[in-house]
Amino acid sequence: MKISIEKQVELIERGAVNVISRADLVKKLEKSATTGVPLKIKAGFDPTAPDLHLGHTVLIQKLKHFQDLGHEINFLIGDFTGMIGDPTGKSETRKPLTVEQVEKNAESYKDQIFKILDPEKTKVVFNSTWLNLSARILRSVLKTNGPSASTNSSTRLSRDTIPLPSRRMLRSAAPISCSTCSWAVICNACGGRRPRWSLPCRCSKGSTGSTR
Repeated sequence: MKISIEKQVELIERGAVNVISRADLVKKLEKSATTGVPLKIKAGFDPTAPDLHLGHTVLIQKLKHFQDLGHEINFLIGDFTGMIGDPTGKSETRKPLTVEQVEKNAESYKDQIFKILDPEKTKVVFNSTWLNLSARILRSVLKTNGPSASTNSSTRLSRDTIPLPSRRMLRSAAPISCSTCSWAVICNACGGRRPRWSLPCRCSKGSTGSTR
């Protein structure tokens, strides 16, 4: 049974505080209905722990809703991100994980997500896949310099150059790793948005979920 655009939007908005932007969503749904081409929906999850948790609930629910509406779901695992230790919303940087840890957590994620999403209609993708050589080079630089090259809050760093989740570190006495500062440079280089090669930007304008 064909579902009206109004009903699709109603389902997608359910349980969400806001949809940015609703007008764009409606246009994309209308185009999909006209062309018969499903939207490509992606949401990223960093495998920093073996289990998906309550904080993932809204994203997973929205993926399920989009899938039920017939759209293409891309479950994105941030293996590249997990292996370099990117900034968090806490007062310290995540600890870099080994390849083995990331792979183990990623397998656990897949086992759990397929209890909700249809495995036959879900694409599991890894962000290191399209970063390729760039990912390996950048990860090597950040892993090599991250733990050893650090500064403290007395260093002249503009608050506007630090992604929002990392500003707590800037205000605290905790060391700021090279990894954290590198994210600031990368985010500024892409204007606060993900560049086309989808490096996971963690600034205020960045996003971990999108529609295309």
